Order: sequence, then structure tokens, then C-alpha cells
Amino acid sequence: MGYPKVEVAAKRLRELNPNIEVEPLPLSLNLNNAEDIVKGMDVIVDGLDRMTPRYALNRACLRAEVPYIFGAAIMTYGNVSTIIPGETPCLECFQGNLDDDMLPTCAVVGIHPSVLSIIASVEVSEATRIILGEKPRLANKMLHCDLEKMEFEEVEISKVETCPVCGSKPSGSPMPLKQKLVTEICGREGRRVFVVTPKRNLELNMDELYSRLINEGFRVKVKADLGMTFENKFGGTTSILKSGIMVIEGADSEREAYNFYSKVIIKGLNIPRSDIE
Repeated sequence: MGYPKVEVAAKRLRELNPNIEVEPLPLSLNLNNAEDIVKGMDVIVDGLDRMTPRYALNRACLRAEVPYIFGAAIMTYGNVSTIIPGETPCLECFQGNLDDDMLPTCAVVGIHPSVLSIIASVEVSEATRIILGEKPRLANKMLHCDLEKMEFEEVEISKVETCPVCGSKPSGSPMPLKQKLVTEICGREGRRVFVVTPKRNLELNMDELYSRLINEGFRVKVKADLGMTFENKFGGTTSILKSGIMVIEGADSEREAYNFYSKVIIKGLNIPRSDIE
């Protein structure tokens, strides 16, 4: 508990297979870094929770000609589709122009753990087929899963000629992608949880941050290579990644979460506000 997810995942993968190389990236994917992350990959498997970074990933995969396995889930529902650049519809052909602020979120409606396992398993199956040189089952199709009704349905999907991202006769410009500074995610033990994502990768000095937190009277629970977790003033915990991303548990509002971020990162470490907003 309290360790960065990417660090724990990398450790677990190395335990399962010590012969593989794992490069954990404690980053928030966006339009500015998506192409660098995608470059050189054989396949991308979607584990994101918002449409804005998915659109950034979709566009980066199209440019790099990297297969992208889209997967999404909320409540008891889930969707999977395999996107092959130049051959299948892109994400914005069949799920374009969706505003995250208008969509249901895990923080409000929740998500059933079982549907996550199902969607992830289907994605892994598709990724395995691509790596082995076999045709993916969900190219030009979308699989819809409904655990409430215990139904699974395959839907045929087609490229949209006027798609502004991949269409042969694009109409208009691609939807502008705005990175939100503060986002609310799924709550924990009755507390609200917010994520503050800076504009740039801050590459924080974790030793300096640790000393600063101790001097300010915070109790650090976990100090890892890519992040640390400490007890905050809201009765919960706060985790900070080396990239500058902060997850704040217990704040009452986005404003309160940002003010806490400002105190610890911007003022505490003398980080220019222009690197954040």
C-alpha cells in the first residue's frame, strides 16, 4: 500500500519473468507525451479511465502505425475494440467528441471489479494474437459486455470517411484535447480523492521532497524510487510521483486539493507555476 502502481507492476512482472526488461513511466498520458510513449511499441493496451488521454493515444498510435487495443468499463458495462491503423476505424470514428465532464465517472457511479477483469482479459487475448502475428478477433468490431444482464454482444463498426482524425475526406478539425489540472477519481473509504497533474514532467528530487515533508511535520509512510506516500492534513494519505503527479485523499474540493498541491510542490520545492498550469 502506498507504492506507485507502475513501480509495483514492474516489480511483479520481473518476479514473474526475470528475463524481461520493464520500463515503468510514472506519467500522465497526454497529447504532449503520447507520441514519445508509443514510439517503437508493437501494440498498445488501453488501461485508461478518461476519453481525453484515449484520444491522445489514438492519434499517436495512428501516426506511429501501432495497433491500439481500446478498452473501457464503468458500472457493470465494458467495451473492447482493436484498432489497426490504416485498416480499421480509429477510436474517434466510433466514440468521438466525448467530453469527459459530461460522462459518468467511477467516483460517482462506481465500477464492478468483475467487469474490469473481463475487459482486461479480452484485451490481453487480442494483444497476444497481434504479437503472435495472428489476426485480432475484434478488428472492425466492438465487443460490448453487460454484466447486469449477463450479455455479450459483438457490434460491427466501420471507418468514417469524414473522421477528422483518420478519414479519407476529413471534415473539420480533431476535437481539441485539454489536460485538466485537477481531476476527481474513485473515492476511498468514504473520502473524496483528487489527482493533480502538472503540465510538464517535473522530475522531482525525491530526497529533497522527503526532507521537505519531514521538516513540515508530515509522516511519510512509503518512500520508493518513483514516488512516496505520506499522511496529509485531511485525515487521509497523499501520494506524489516523481513526475509531479499528486493523488490527494480526503480533500473536500478541487480548490482545496490544488491549494495543498501548491503548498507542498509549488511553494515547498520552488517549482515555477508555469510548469504546473
